[in-house]
Amino acid sequence: TKRINEKKKINSNQINKIEDGQFQDLINLEILDLSNNRLNHLNRNTFTGLNNLKQLILSYNPFKTIDQDSFMHVPNLLRLDLVSNHDSNWFTFDNNDVCLLAYFRECK
Repeated sequence: TKRINEKKKINSNQINKIEDGQFQDLINLEILDLSNNRLNHLNRNTFTGLNNLKQLILSYNPFKTIDQDSFMHVPNLLRLDLVSNHDSNWFTFDNNDVCLLAYFRECK
């Protein structure tokens, strides 16, 4: 039998905050779509428990900060979508950001 990807679409719901560990019981989740909300911050515990997550769609959120360790609990992440039509000055590339992007492969 072919396994069906578990997907959760919580897009376009005006969500402005995700509680730490909010998704910890969704251990088989592979795709999470949080696009088009009002999220402005991610921290190290936002995605706790999402060990099997492969795609995370966060586009079109007015992010102000994303902690360097925000993606530490998603070791199998293959796609991270941060496309935005909002002010994107919050994100600048420096050595820490490069490590953040490489986290999925090397910083485990």
